[in-house]
Amino acid sequence: MLGFQYMGDGKSAETGVLQRALALYAAHSIDLSVCFRGISHYIKEEIPVMSEQREKRDGMTGADGKRELFWLPGMTSVTFRGKRPEEIIALAKKARLLGIEWGGDVHVPPKDLKAARRIGRITREEGLLVLSYGSYYHLGRGEEADPVLEAAKELGAPNIRIWAGDFAPDRADGAYWEKAVAELQEVCRKAKNVGMTVSTEYHRGTLTQTEEGALRLMKEAGCENLFTYWQPNPDISHQENLKELRGVHPHLSSIHVFRWKGKDVRYPLADGAEEWKEYLRKGPEVPWGACILEFVKDDSPEQFLEDARCLHSMLRELGLHISAGEWPAEGGK
Repeated sequence: MLGFQYMGDGKSAETGVLQRALALYAAHSIDLSVCFRGISHYIKEEIPVMSEQREKRDGMTGADGKRELFWLPGMTSVTFRGKRPEEIIALAKKARLLGIEWGGDVHVPPKDLKAARRIGRITREEGLLVLSYGSYYHLGRGEEADPVLEAAKELGAPNIRIWAGDFAPDRADGAYWEKAVAELQEVCRKAKNVGMTVSTEYHRGTLTQTEEGALRLMKEAGCENLFTYWQPNPDISHQENLKELRGVHPHLSSIHVFRWKGKDVRYPLADGAEEWKEYLRKGPEVPWGACILEFVKDDSPEQFLEDARCLHSMLRELGLHISAGEWPAEGGK
């Protein structure tokens, strides 16, 4: 997969942005007219921000000092399961997001390849990326992975998200771990054959509930196209969450972004902005790393737009932002 690679050889910031935009859009096989429509946003809106914030990126480049890191702001469609795909696309565009992770439960069911093909097409036609296929395939159940992989392929997803079983790591015995690892290796093998990566959901009640469980699964599977998502666990403290994130960071692809507290009570993202800036500060490990907005307070589209605005603001402050344009003066409502 192509990525954001700017060689730092004296080229202008404008050229670097063009290279990143071209690489990003080419990686998703997007129509050329859509590609240049997307690039126009970067030229118009992102160059000044990049220049002003270059000093803030200290420590955020690769070892060779050449790679600039960005989080791609996006959303997952399961945030609004009751909305039609067209409504979700319109909301993502209003929120100035770059792409959508399409869920496999409602919007893109595994066996509905026609829907997968159509939703992938209309997403790209509107200048958005398909960030991932958010499947509900669970390791350890003996489920057939082929329908999920076919749906992801028809959708045009570069990554497929799967669930790491149904038990916390300390509740799974050796036989369960062995079965889950074998299934994961098979999914990764098949995904690699069609040019996709695989990312495990980082979730309570699964083998990737903890840093230790996630790292064990990555190590035992040993697949080069295997990554993990991450999201904060509302049952533990901010410092504990931060430790977990730092532990899995070498294997990190994308982050689900939300603000929950104990007993899964939802709050505006701005309520946890300082904590989230600590989570996001290091930047992604992969060029296509995404910050994917998930469930919002009261399932409110208005709150979603405010959360998106907060996410854009945090990423700009950290110098890790690349978007589909400036937020409008009226706050995007």
